[in-house]
Parts: sequence; C-alpha cells; structure tokens
Amino acid sequence: MEITLAQANVLTQARYDYTKVEKRAIYFIIQEVRKQFVETKGGQKDLFSDLIVRIKTEHLQNSDTALREVYTSLKSLRRKSIWIEDEDKVLEVGYINYFEHTKRDAHVEVQVSHKILPYLVELAEQFTTYSLTVAIALKTKYSQRFYEYCSQFKNNKYFYISIDELRTKFMIEDSYPRYSLLKERVIEPAYKELKELYDDGQCDLYFNYSEDRYGRTVKGLKLVV
Repeated sequence: MEITLAQANVLTQARYDYTKVEKRAIYFIIQEVRKQFVETKGGQKDLFSDLIVRIKTEHLQNSDTALREVYTSLKSLRRKSIWIEDEDKVLEVGYINYFEHTKRDAHVEVQVSHKILPYLVELAEQFTTYSLTVAIALKTKYSQRFYEYCSQFKNNKYFYISIDELRTKFMIEDSYPRYSLLKERVIEPAYKELKELYDDGQCDLYFNYSEDRYGRTVKGLKLVV
C-alpha cells in the first residue's frame, strides 16, 4: 500500500542539512505523527507533548547501512537544529530529544520534540505531500531534498530557485563555492537518480532543469516537474 506523507511547506523550505539515514528517520517520524494525529478521528490536534516513536532498525538500514551507522546518524540528528521562519515567527528546534535501542529489539525508540509536531499535522494551509516508499529508497540526501521540493511544486509543474538560495537551504555555502562543482555533486546526481527511478516506474515524478544565466554566471535554476 502506498503511504503518503505530508509536512508544512515552511518545513520543506527550511534551512537544514541531514544525511540520508537521518532523513529516513524523519520520514518514519512523520508517518507515525500522521497516524496518531491526522488519520485518527479522535485526539486534540492543536496541543502537543513530546511523542515517543518506535522505528524498525531495518527500515533505517534499508540494505545499504550498518546498524552502527544508524546509531551515529541518530546521535547526529539529536544534536542538529532546523531553522523555520515564516511571516509570524522564527523557530530553531531539533526533531528528537533522545534515541534508545535495546540491542535485541527490532525497533529503535526516539522522542520527538513537541515543537516540531504542528508542522507535521497539516496545521498550515500550505503543505507538501510525497511518497514514503520513494523517499526512503533515495540514495543521497540531495535526491531526497529535490524530491521534496518537486513534490511541493508538482501541481504548478515548475519552480525557480536561485543558486544562492539553493546553497543556503541545503547548508552547502562553503562546500560548493563554484557552480560547476555544485552541478556535478548536487544537482546532476539528484536529477539522474529521480529520472532513473521514474523511468523504472519506482518514482512518481522527476525534474528537468535549465540554467538562468547572466553572462557566464549561473544565477538560478528553472525546474520543470
């Protein structure tokens, strides 16, 4: 059965840098939050406390990750903050407060911060929906991020992002100062992975892109979903 996830657009557009395993954990957190607060008829959807979520370790490993890397990723996820800003407020928050794994248990336990929950329960009028199956199958964090961006704009069929905004949102300002390297390491791998999965019938979308140039300088990307 296809599982659709949703998150506020402000979260899709937030400034953060997560690894693919950290993002997998976040995807399963979103799935559990939606089960408890969106898919159920009861329950209060505007008052939250910290939430305990159990995730199968095999889902985080997904055939390409050792269990020890899962531990390292969850440790890193606990320490990372996400910056969320809209017209009304600014919030800096992390997804999880702790993680715990009893080694014989097939699940890992995480506690999700109550501050992030409203952004996962569609309280915002504008939100992004995407496939859990596709999201956890993607092999790079940049493919994951472009997939979420394209999912936000799939009804519009296209969107524009400046190179400065791309570097800022992905938190790679210092990693790829030259556009040629950014294209080689970030944009092209994401484009190729999504296109290949789409051609194989394993992804619901892909994107083509053109470069917005000012002379020899690429100022932004025009993406057609």
